[in-house]
Amino acid sequence: MIRVWEILTGYCIKTLTGHSKWVRCVTAGGSANGNQLVVSGSHDRTVRLWDLDTDQEIRILTGHTHVVESVAISSYSEHMAGQGSRHRCLFVLIG
Repeated sequence: MIRVWEILTGYCIKTLTGHSKWVRCVTAGGSANGNQLVVSGSHDRTVRLWDLDTDQEIRILTGHTHVVESVAISSYSEHMAGQGSRHRCLFVLIG
C-alpha cells in the first residue's frame, strides 16, 4: 500500500493498493501530458506505475527474480526504470 500525504495539512489524501508485499521504493514525477505519476517497487518483484490524477494503476512490470530495490522516473520524458540487486534486471518504459 502507498499513502499519499498532503504536506501542508499532514492528511493522507490517497491510498494506492496493488502490491501484494511490502513496498520498498517509491518516486514521483510528471508525464508529458501533465499527469502526476508515481512509480513503486516491491518485495512482490514488480514495478508499478500509477496515475495520481485518476488514482489508477497504469502498468505492472514483471520479470524481476528478486526484490525491486530502486525506481526512477525521468523528469524530461516518459522514461521509467526499476532495479533489483541480485540479477541486474532493468526495466525501461518509453511513452
